[in-house]
Amino acid sequence: MHSHSIVFRDLKPSNVGFDLNGEVKIFDFGLAKIFQPGTSVKEYCGSPRYMAPEVFQQQQYEHPVDIYSFGILLWEICSMKKPFGNTSLKSLRRKIIEGIRPKLLSNWNISLRNLIKTCWDVNP
Repeated sequence: MHSHSIVFRDLKPSNVGFDLNGEVKIFDFGLAKIFQPGTSVKEYCGSPRYMAPEVFQQQQYEHPVDIYSFGILLWEICSMKKPFGNTSLKSLRRKIIEGIRPKLLSNWNISLRNLIKTCWDVNP
């Protein structure tokens, strides 16, 4: 997707599934955007629980917002919990902007924990 200059902008569990061959597929490209090299946007869009800090802050962003969302999605798959629990939008926004992330469990493989942390990095 990113190699074709597409930023998905709404990666979340309900937009990911499997085809008949068992391959992972992404659905619902309604918020996806084609970026020309060297361009970025500031548009506030996506599902708040999975949105990168720069989207919440309406700062310029590009494809790394999808990498952040993938890290949140991966955490959810591994923990079998909703990231950030039941929290208000205001509280969720504050946590994400302040760099508060869901807890990585110590019994997870170190490579998995490092992958998720890398996805959440400011410069993945």
